[in-house]
Amino acid sequence: MRTAPGIISQLQALSAGERALVLGTLAVISALLCNFVPTPAFLIIGNTPLLPALWFGLVLCIGTALWASRRIFQLSIIMLSSFAAWFAAVETAAELHLSIERQVKAALPSGASAPSLAYVDVGCGMVAGLVGSAIIVAVISAAVHPFRTSGAWGRTILFGTVAGSLLEFINEGLTPALPIHIGSALPLYLVWQVSVAASIAYALAGKPGFQQPTPSLMK
Repeated sequence: MRTAPGIISQLQALSAGERALVLGTLAVISALLCNFVPTPAFLIIGNTPLLPALWFGLVLCIGTALWASRRIFQLSIIMLSSFAAWFAAVETAAELHLSIERQVKAALPSGASAPSLAYVDVGCGMVAGLVGSAIIVAVISAAVHPFRTSGAWGRTILFGTVAGSLLEFINEGLTPALPIHIGSALPLYLVWQVSVAASIAYALAGKPGFQQPTPSLMK
């Protein structure tokens, strides 16, 4: 029977593709939790539920602890980056959508009905995805040297930006209605979190560059 240290040692020795697969699988679990586990009222700031940031932050911390560093400070700031990225992305998408609505209504002649805003959330989601992935990449690049030098930051931001377009899936009842208007954020959670997590895991150093926690940070 394998011991926990033995399993961890095997995980640390995985290839880049295997690391991406493992963290991507964990991101699937995170996405399902984000979609189906409601956020308690005390974890909602404004209109932003923070529980999804916790689930994805745990995924990032697991990947960092396995293949980059177990230092408490680095893991803490990476967890905080998940909260900052999620909050900034949600607020960006909401404010951008409201701004577009206001501008459209202001441009209409008096008494005219507002046109459908189908497809608007594609653009809003892409901007939000860019913001969220850029924050996470910036923090991980600062905290984990192998990621900073891998060139993966561009790929990760690209994945996050494109996946953000799936925000359009949250709509329902729009005219014209599209097949993708299912009233669910699950496609967004799945694609964004899996692609971003897998891209980050692929770039982490693995066992050769693993940094053990220093005694001072273990106290």
